[in-house]
Order: sequence, then structure tokens, then C-alpha cells
Amino acid sequence: MGRAAPSVDRVVAVFNFFASHPRQSFSLSNIVSSLKISRASCHGLLIALTEAGYLYRDRAKHYSLGPALCAIGEIAQDSFLPIVYIKDDIRRIADHLGVICSAYGLIRSDVVVLHRAVPAAMIGSPLAAPSRVRLSDTTGLPFTVWASKDAERDWIAGIRASTAPKEARAWISSLERMRELGFCVGGISPAGQPLAPPQLKKGEHYLVHYISAPLTDPNSNEVYIVALEGFNRPYSSEEILDLGRQVKQICQGGGLPSK
Repeated sequence: MGRAAPSVDRVVAVFNFFASHPRQSFSLSNIVSSLKISRASCHGLLIALTEAGYLYRDRAKHYSLGPALCAIGEIAQDSFLPIVYIKDDIRRIADHLGVICSAYGLIRSDVVVLHRAVPAAMIGSPLAAPSRVRLSDTTGLPFTVWASKDAERDWIAGIRASTAPKEARAWISSLERMRELGFCVGGISPAGQPLAPPQLKKGEHYLVHYISAPLTDPNSNEVYIVALEGFNRPYSSEEILDLGRQVKQICQGGGLPSK
């Protein structure tokens, strides 16, 4: 694949910057400083995007994402049909549990939020994960659990190379157990180790980063991830297993479990 023109790279950088800071606005100086783009080039780019409606400029001369992106976003989201079908369930489980619920996809080497529901009490919360993060050995775990054997071997090689042996063993041992359960758990155990289902002990509480389950497109076999995140207290092993069952049921088309 050929190298993109620098002007295109700058446009992509601007959109990724705003996508990583939802509901925030920034001055020209903020953007220039963050993206290391020349002031003249950045100013011209922002003006063009504002005139097209892709950015919005307020009276204080701060920029934020513009209304023209709404229609484009809806069209793009319709391409990810499995997520479109469970959007209402994602919203309901977020409000029901009081945590953030996000749907993620893999776009080349990035993990990207395709849809997110935030309960009213958590709007603006710093507990929400970034809308786009680079794929790494740890961020890729929820996808690796449901991936091919080749992808699994690559992930295991990466985790062994990037973490201490004891920590790597904890990550690797979690794969089969997560497959058995049908969902993934990420967090910290009481001993300070990466949280994995085999470590869950009755009566103990854990700091949970996410609980996720796979959502598969039957037409393309593409795997998306629906994750609960934004947990603000320790959870018991029993609570973790129950939350895992709930997010798994949504991904399987069953909606919210009845009480």
C-alpha cells in the first residue's frame, strides 16, 4: 500500500484527536500543540473542515466535532449490522447496571469504539476507555480468545515477549477458561496479578476493568466485542460471573436476562 499524502495524514490525525476526546472542544493552539502540525497548515485545515460542517467553531474560537459527521456516522454504523441490531440492548444494559457498555471492532491495527452507551450518572466520566486505541498484546485479548489458532499463536508470542513470565502465564492460562465461559474479564486480582477467570475465588472481590463477550457477524464471520466497563467499585466473583452471563446473553440475541 502506498504512503498517504501528508495532507491526508493531517486530516486523519485531526479526526482521531477529536474522537479520542469526546464532548470536548479545543483551541487552535491546543490542537497545534497536540498534533505537532504547523500553525498555518492546522488553521487552514480547521477552517476547511468547519466550512464543510465536519467541525464546529464556537464563539470562543474552540473547535469540536460538527453536525455533518452525524449522518456519515449513521451510514458507517449501518455497515456493522450485528451492532445495529443490539444497540437498544446496549443502552438498556448500561442504564440497568449503571456502567458503560461499548461495542468494539478491529480496524487494521486499532481497536475502535463502534457504539457506546453511557448511563446518565457517568456522562463525562474519566472511567470510559478511549474511543480508539492501538492494538497491543493486552488490548487484543478480548479478540484473541475468539480468534484463529494462528492469531492465538501470534498473541501468545507477543505476550511472552512483552510481560514477565509469571504474568504471561496468567494471561495465557485464561484463554481456555474464557472460551468455556463465553466471555472475557480484565482487571486486577487481590494479589495484584492480571485478573483471569481461573483466579476467581468465592467471597473475594476484584478490581474489574472490563467484562466482554463476542458478537459475530454470520455473513462475514467478523468478530466484534461488546464490553461492560467503567466499574467504580470492587466486584465479587459471583457478581463478575453474573455480569458476564448478562453481556453474553445480549451478544447471543437474548436481550437483558430477566430477574
